[in-house]
Amino acid sequence: RLPAVRDISAMGCGASAGQRYAVALERQRMRDAAMAKDLQMDEETFSQYVANFAKQFPRRCSIKKTEMRGISLAQLRRIKAFVSSNIQDWFDTRAPYGPLSMDTVNL
Repeated sequence: RLPAVRDISAMGCGASAGQRYAVALERQRMRDAAMAKDLQMDEETFSQYVANFAKQFPRRCSIKKTEMRGISLAQLRRIKAFVSSNIQDWFDTRAPYGPLSMDTVNL
């Protein structure tokens, strides 16, 4: 197990790319574990959901300016189909903590 390093820069200039990568992977694993706990899922089920999501939506990007973000009708339909096929397992993580439905879910 890797030592707990919250800031990769704290490893110093001598840290290899492999060490930085290992720390980044550990940080991601910790975030995933916390999210799985919030969603009341075991880590294996959460990993399966993440893999399914990545399979359905493999293309990712980051657009800093909100006004430059957009979505096509085809993309929106793919999202709706994905949500429809998974919503039975989802619930609101905020009060009132009930199950989600197509009437209550939003982007």
